Amino acid sequence: MPIFTNPAAIWGTLIFLGLIAVYLYRRRSRNYVVSSLMFFAKSKSTAEGGQKIHKLQLPLIFFVEFLILLFFILAIANPMSLQKGQLVPLTVVLDDSVSMTAGGEGFSPRSQAVRFLEEHLFSEKIYRITIVKAGRVPTLVGKRDMTGTEAANALQNWDCRSVATAINEAVAHGISVSSEDAVIFVVTDHPKADSENENIKWLSFGKPLENMAITAAHRSASGRVDRCFFEFSNFSDKTKELDAEIIDLSSGSVIERISGSVSAKSSRRAILKISDQNAAIKAVIKNDAVAYDNEAVLLPVIKNKVKVAIRLSDANLADAVKRAVKATELSIITNTEPDLLICDDNGTADKQQLLGKVVIYNASQPAFIKEIAVNGSEHQITSDLPGVDALWAADANMKPRGEILIAGGLVPLLWIENDNNNYPTIGMNYCHGSSNLHQTNFWPVLFYNIIDWTSQRLSGPNNSNFRSGSRVEFYSDRNLDKISITNKDKPSETEQYNVQNGKSFFYASNSGLYEITAGDKNYNISINLCSYEESDLTKADYKVELPEIISDENMSHFENVKWWFIILAFILMLVHQWLISRGRAGYAF
Repeated sequence: MPIFTNPAAIWGTLIFLGLIAVYLYRRRSRNYVVSSLMFFAKSKSTAEGGQKIHKLQLPLIFFVEFLILLFFILAIANPMSLQKGQLVPLTVVLDDSVSMTAGGEGFSPRSQAVRFLEEHLFSEKIYRITIVKAGRVPTLVGKRDMTGTEAANALQNWDCRSVATAINEAVAHGISVSSEDAVIFVVTDHPKADSENENIKWLSFGKPLENMAITAAHRSASGRVDRCFFEFSNFSDKTKELDAEIIDLSSGSVIERISGSVSAKSSRRAILKISDQNAAIKAVIKNDAVAYDNEAVLLPVIKNKVKVAIRLSDANLADAVKRAVKATELSIITNTEPDLLICDDNGTADKQQLLGKVVIYNASQPAFIKEIAVNGSEHQITSDLPGVDALWAADANMKPRGEILIAGGLVPLLWIENDNNNYPTIGMNYCHGSSNLHQTNFWPVLFYNIIDWTSQRLSGPNNSNFRSGSRVEFYSDRNLDKISITNKDKPSETEQYNVQNGKSFFYASNSGLYEITAGDKNYNISINLCSYEESDLTKADYKVELPEIISDENMSHFENVKWWFIILAFILMLVHQWLISRGRAGYAF
C-alpha cells in the first residue's frame, strides 16, 4: 500500500464540491405536444447548467469524473511505495531506568511507551526493527531486524530495573548494529538531549512527580552494637510530611517511628544503634505514592576474622604493630596460613594463601618528614584518618610503584600496588626507632583500616549491603570456577559469573535480596536503590511526536508511484470521452 508524503493535497478534495454542484444545478427540459414543427427554425440542445437546485442525479458519468479527479489528487499527494524486498531499518533504544515505572501500572512512562510503540511503530509492516536496552551496559533485546510482532513480544524483557543507564552508549551501540540509514528512536522519561544526528528521534513519556525517597542506607559494626544510618529525601518543591518506620525483620517489631515535616529539596537522617547484631533491619516510607524507592533493607555486617602474621625483625616495631592489630578486634594473630602478612622487606609468604601484605621499609638513614598530606583520601585505607601530629622518619630517596596514598612533600610514605597474582601490597616508608607515630591515634586507625579492607577479601562478598549500581566483589576458593546469584523474591532470576584466581565481581543493578551460591556455601546480600537520580522526578518530561514514516534519511528504500494514478486517470478520461460521444441531447448516462 502506498504512503502519501504530501498531505496538503487533501485540500484538492474541495473540487468535488464543484462537481456535485454541477449535478445539483443541472437544467432539465420539459416535453410539450405541438401540432407541427414548421415554425421552429432549428432544434436546440438542452443546456446542462441552470440556476435552480434540483434533486441530485448520479449517473454513470458522474462516477467516472469523480474517479478522474480523485486519481489526480492522489498523484499530487506524492505516493511512495517500498521497493521490492526493501524494509525501513528502525532502531529503538529503551531507557531501562527504574524511574520509567513511576506513576503506577498503566500510567507509568513504560506503559505509555509500550502502547505508543505498538500502535504507531510496531503495527507498521514496513519496518525491520532492532531494540537496544540502555541499562548499565547496552544490551540487544531479541534479535536484529525483527518484525513488528516480534518486537512487541520482545518488550516483555523490558523490566526497567536499572540505575545507571548509559543512553548515549546504547545509542552508539544501536548505530553500530544497524544500517547507516536507520532511524533511531530513544524512548525515555528525560528531556531531549542535544544531538547533531538528525536520525535520532526523542520520545519522552515522563511526568514531573513529587517524591519522597530513601536515598542512603548504611550499616557498620561498632563494638558490640551495629550503627544503622538512613536518609529520607524530599524531592518536591514544597514541604511534605514524612511517615516512616524502622522494623526488625527477625521479630517484625517496630524499632522506631519517624514522622514530621521535611522541607522542600532537603533530607532527614536517622541513626540507630542496634544491639541485636544478627537482625536484619528494614526502613519503609508509608505515605509516598512512588513505591520503588520507599524501602531499604540492611543485613547483618559480615564479621569474618582476618588471620594476621607479623614477621618483623625489629622487636619494638613488631610489638607496636601487634598491639594495634589486637585493638581492631577484626583479626586473629597467627603464624600459619595467614590472610594478611605484615613484614619488613625481607618477609616472605606463600602468595597463593595471602589476601594482602604490608611491607614496612626501615630506612638506614632516615629523614624527618614534614607537611604530611593524604593523597588518597577516598581510599578505604586512608578514610577517616586523624591528622599526623608526630615525628615520621622515613627514607627520603624511596621510589615505590603503585598508587601513593600518603606523602610528605615529594617523599612517599604509604602506597599500594598489585603484583601479577592480583594480591595487593601496602608499602610503608617508616623508621620506627626515630619516630613516635605509633604513640598517636593515627597508628591504630591506620591498621584498623588496613585489616578492615583486607576482611572484605575473605571468602564471600566484600559486604552484605550495597547501593544499586555499585560493584559487588566476591572472593572464594581458587578451585571454584563459577558462582550463581539468585533473586530471593524471584528464584527464576539466576545469573552465573566466572571466578578467576579466587575472585569474581558483578554490578548491583537491581534492588532486592539476593543469595550467592559458591560451591556448598551460601551468602546473603541486600541491594538498595538509594539513587538521587532515579528518585528525583521533578525533571521528567513528556514530549511525543508522531514519527515520519518516510524521511530524507530512508528515502532510498522507497520509489515514487504517482504514475500509477496518472495512468488510471488518463484511462478514465478516454472512457469519459467515449461515453460523451455516445450520448444524446438531454440524456445522461
